[in-house]
Amino acid sequence: MTEMNTAPQLAPRERCTGCAACCNGCPKGAIRMVPDREGFLYPQVTDGCVQCGHCTHICPVLKQREPRTEPAAFIVWNGDEAVRRNSTAGGAFSALAEYVLEGGGVVFGAAFDEALHVEHIGAFDESELSGMRGSKYVQSDAADAIGNAVSLLKRDIPVLFSGTPCQISGLMAALGGTKTDKLLTVDFVCHGVPSPGVFASYLAELEKERGSRVRAYAFRDKRLGWKNFSVVATFENGETHTGTQTTDPYLYGFLQNLYLRPSCHECGQLRGKRHAADITLADLWGAETI
Repeated sequence: MTEMNTAPQLAPRERCTGCAACCNGCPKGAIRMVPDREGFLYPQVTDGCVQCGHCTHICPVLKQREPRTEPAAFIVWNGDEAVRRNSTAGGAFSALAEYVLEGGGVVFGAAFDEALHVEHIGAFDESELSGMRGSKYVQSDAADAIGNAVSLLKRDIPVLFSGTPCQISGLMAALGGTKTDKLLTVDFVCHGVPSPGVFASYLAELEKERGSRVRAYAFRDKRLGWKNFSVVATFENGETHTGTQTTDPYLYGFLQNLYLRPSCHECGQLRGKRHAADITLADLWGAETI
């Protein structure tokens, strides 16, 4: 009598972060990441599954990290004013990235592609860093980048990987939880990741209103200052759309948690002392009083 085939145990849908650890860690390549109707990526098991259980074993949601000791805190800003101007906060990521690139490494971070989808890309020199600067309030697709980072590390090539706390946990899971001195991980204090589908619909509405394609978008433009969250959409016809956290519908909805990934609403296993990253970045609110 043959044993009945059963699907592997993956994280419950409401807790799945889309980190793609299961996809990258599957020895048979039997898991792929598929978008749902909101554009969020979820694992889908294919017929190639042999029920080895590796995906269940490495899932960061199913296998919680132990709390780390209280980290040291530093106040940092980049000495290059142009870099600070084009960064969300103080430009610390750029300084770390330049350090890794100078050592012959590769830097991974979130950037817009030509269609204004947000995905993780790799930078091999400083000229490729500009697209990674600045916050992107959309969940990025990091599945391929995690796989590429793992391949580079196996060849002893230094890597800086920047992403959300759950993406860093996904990378570490894909590495089998083994830390190497060739890897520097950077996450940030995360508000949650909004729906790629909602963002695409929002851009389509803007393009319909203006009769022109959006060619560039900034979520935290500083022309109104650092504190007043501002967005700027630049159209191919030269026009711009600007808005703030109270006047722009997408930014307002994000800050009101209207279309975050379901797992973001119960993210306790990845917050605070459970961050897996070497360095966690955040805005220094109240900097003017220090």
